[in-house]
Order: sequence, then structure tokens, then C-alpha cells
Amino acid sequence: MKPSLTSCLFVGLGGAGQRHLRLFKDHYEKEMTFLAFRSKSTTPLLNSDFSVNTTETLETHYGLKMFDSLENALAAKPEYVVISTPTSRHLPYAIDAAKSGAHILLEKPFSDTLVGFDEFKALVIHNKSHFMLSFQRRFHPFSQKIKSIINQNLLGKISKVSVQVSSYVPEWHPYEDFRDLYACRKELGGGVLLTECHEIELCYWFFGLPTSLYCTGTSVAGLDVEDTVHLILNYDNFSINLNLSFMHQHAKRTLSFSGEKGEITCDFVNHALDVTYFDNPEASFSERNSVASDDLFIEQLHYFMKSFSFNESLLYLDTAEATMDLIMKAKKSMKEQKIQKYV
Repeated sequence: MKPSLTSCLFVGLGGAGQRHLRLFKDHYEKEMTFLAFRSKSTTPLLNSDFSVNTTETLETHYGLKMFDSLENALAAKPEYVVISTPTSRHLPYAIDAAKSGAHILLEKPFSDTLVGFDEFKALVIHNKSHFMLSFQRRFHPFSQKIKSIINQNLLGKISKVSVQVSSYVPEWHPYEDFRDLYACRKELGGGVLLTECHEIELCYWFFGLPTSLYCTGTSVAGLDVEDTVHLILNYDNFSINLNLSFMHQHAKRTLSFSGEKGEITCDFVNHALDVTYFDNPEASFSERNSVASDDLFIEQLHYFMKSFSFNESLLYLDTAEATMDLIMKAKKSMKEQKIQKYV
């Protein structure tokens, strides 16, 4: 008898959702059947370079079984649910998926609010579900090396950290007007703080929560959400300065760390990592490692499917709450023009 296949339900099939679906198909097609629910069907079938494929449909290309409601889709008892809807819909769909007992891979950020988080957390814990947030930049080899260096205190006392993130949202999805994109619309959970939150999450992963923060921001494109911000995270002995923009045409993703024993510069766009130890120059090193975006998603996918444990769900719940709290405090600071403190 042919063994039964497990099933994975994809909720939302825009650009991010289709990337997850494509990689699941590439790596787990023999083991899985694919289900889908879309509240809207505005995004066409995309190729891996995000150009439009006009020769097929999503259903035929991926062999999808489509459902007309999330309730009916969850009634099919999928073992896995991948949620890649606009940000403001993440949490309601995640709560429904958690009620079903499914394992959940949720596109970042967790949501645009923490209202409902406690209910979601209780459901995940009750059902012992695997829950992972798609912060795939954790899986970059440069991020892994930086995390190890910080954990081993090889830089000594940190004096300053700088983060620069620039991208150009009008070029993200050539198949649609950028002003219609969820990232550019307040009601869909847009804004650069939520949409480009990878480096905010990395700062939390490296150093934990700050003691206070201050944020200023604006929309240079006249959107109803911030597209450019300056965020300062204050720790006991140092600060992290983050400049984030998705309306800047020169793509940039850089991290720099200065400490009493050494320094690190990391450039994700130009694929460069340089580590200098002041008192031990022989241990200093430079790496050039051209890692494609899909590679990070693939590493994350295999980790979720093969190595993940319930204990890690608890860690990702902590990450979800902490990063959302950081972003909410940053938005409040931006609105009130006041420092926000952690008690």
C-alpha cells in the first residue's frame, strides 16, 4: 500500500507565499500534498525571479487543491500551515491554525499588534505545535558567525553598533503598483518598521531587549505609513543605531560592531564579512560568501521540517512577542516623540 502523504496548507499566495510554496514543492513534493486558501487572487503565478508566468496557473503548476474558506481548508486536517498574508491578517489566521493543532510557519513579522498574542501562545503550548517565524536571515552564515563571536565575548565590551537597511519598494513587485502593496498601506500592517524588521530581530537575537529606545520617522513618498526611520536601541553600556528605509534606490544591508577587543563589518548585499581582533591579528579574517535569498529560505525550511522541536516553538513565541513589542514601542516613540523605556 502506498503510504499516505502529509499535507501543507498555504494561506496567502502573494510573492512571499509563492516563494514558500515553490521551495516546499522543490524539496518535499514526494512527501506532501499542497492545499491553499486565498481570500483574494490578485497575484498571478510568479517565476522564481518574481516575473509573471502567463503559461500556467497556480493550481496547475503546483497541483494545488484550492478551498473557498479557511474553515473548509482546516477541516481537511493539514499537518502544516504556512501563513503569508498581509501582515494585519497574520494573527487571526494563525489563531485558527493553532486551534486545529497544525504546525505553523508564519511569515514575518508576527502581526501588526500583540492583541490576541496570549490566546495564540496558549493554543500553541496546549497543542504542542511547532511554531516558527520566518526570520530567515538568522540562517545566513554571516549572522551565525556574528552570533557566535558575540556569545563568546570575543569583541569584549561593545561600544557601538550601527545598522543600515535600504531598499526600493517600487521595484519589489514589478507586476503591481507599489502603493497597493501591503507594505505601503496602514490597514494591511505596512510601514518599514514591520516590513523590514529582519535587522530589528537580529539585534534582539544578538543582544536581547534594550533598556529604552527612541525612534523618528517619516514618509518621503507620502504614504500613510512610515517608509524611513531612525531607531536607537539603548543598552546598559552601548546603543544600536538603525536606519531603515524602503524608499532608497541604493540597496544596502550592513551591520557594524565596535568593541574594546575588535570590530565586525557585515555587508549582506555585497556578501562581505570582515572581523578584526586588535590584540590577535592572526585570528582576524575576511569572508566573501555569495548567498542567494532562496538559500536562506531553504536552510530555514529544512530546519523547520527536520530539526525543529517544541522547545524551539517556545523560543519563537518569545521572539514574536519581543520583536513586536520593540516595533510597537518604536511606533509609539515616533508618534509621541518620546523615549520609551523597558521596566
